[in-house]
Amino acid sequence: MPEAIYRQDGRCVDFTPAAAIEGGTLVQLPDGRAGVVKVGLEANQKGAAAVEGIYEVPKTANIVLLDGGKLYWDYSANAATFKQNSDRDFYLGTVQGDAAGAATTVKVALNEKPRYLFDAAVDPCTTTLVGAATITRRGGTH
Repeated sequence: MPEAIYRQDGRCVDFTPAAAIEGGTLVQLPDGRAGVVKVGLEANQKGAAAVEGIYEVPKTANIVLLDGGKLYWDYSANAATFKQNSDRDFYLGTVQGDAAGAATTVKVALNEKPRYLFDAAVDPCTTTLVGAATITRRGGTH
């Protein structure tokens, strides 16, 4: 028997809403990922939710979002923002292109994690001689 059997391409996953839902709606899937319901579904009707791709979504007013930054879905406001505010908010993906404060939408690479050149929290760091003492720190700056 083969070790792996192909089932689906992974860009979309099965999704069954508890209540009727319109196409284009953002949802948090049971595994925690963000999903976009492709077409309208009735309650308990099995359908598909996209889990990758670049989408344009509404954003919170008066905040600037920078290309490559993390993006969260504010469940209560139905808008994208730069941080998680409540327990129902969820990670959306990575900002694609800057969005000015006056902009009403932002593009997001769904479920993508940012790829920083250097992350001070986890990347290796070096130390230098400061005065008469040497501080030795291995790993991130935490």
